[in-house]
Amino acid sequence: MNRLRHLVRRTRHSVRPRLTAPDISLVEETLAPAEFAMWSAMQMADKAHSVMVLRRYIAIRPTATKSERCAALLHDVGKSASRLSTLGRIAATCVGGRTPRMHMYLRHEAIGARMLAGISDPLTVALINGDGPVEIQRALRVADDI
Repeated sequence: MNRLRHLVRRTRHSVRPRLTAPDISLVEETLAPAEFAMWSAMQMADKAHSVMVLRRYIAIRPTATKSERCAALLHDVGKSASRLSTLGRIAATCVGGRTPRMHMYLRHEAIGARMLAGISDPLTVALINGDGPVEIQRALRVADDI
């Protein structure tokens, strides 16, 4: 049920994603140039979602490290590899990896971690891959549960 609620909310936020100048400034001051380039290549809905997750994460963990903040912003970077539309993503979530692109979408965490290996801090990569300290993983999940 929580997954369905999350899917409905994410879809609603995907319809008209917006980024403000303060949003972009927050991202630029958080990410290194190579990370910012990867973030910039994400779909607009994913970028807007990532900023929302970062702001929620900071509210949960005000003393979050730079690595944690980067992970909050880049947690969905691997979704860009699948090049699926919003409808394709919904289908992948509902029916599974029926096509190679759907399969990639469903493995976006591991793909994102590979994309960022050597670019991002090892803790950021670990957090995106679902590894790292349990309390940080829990806080990231809560922040992502839009």
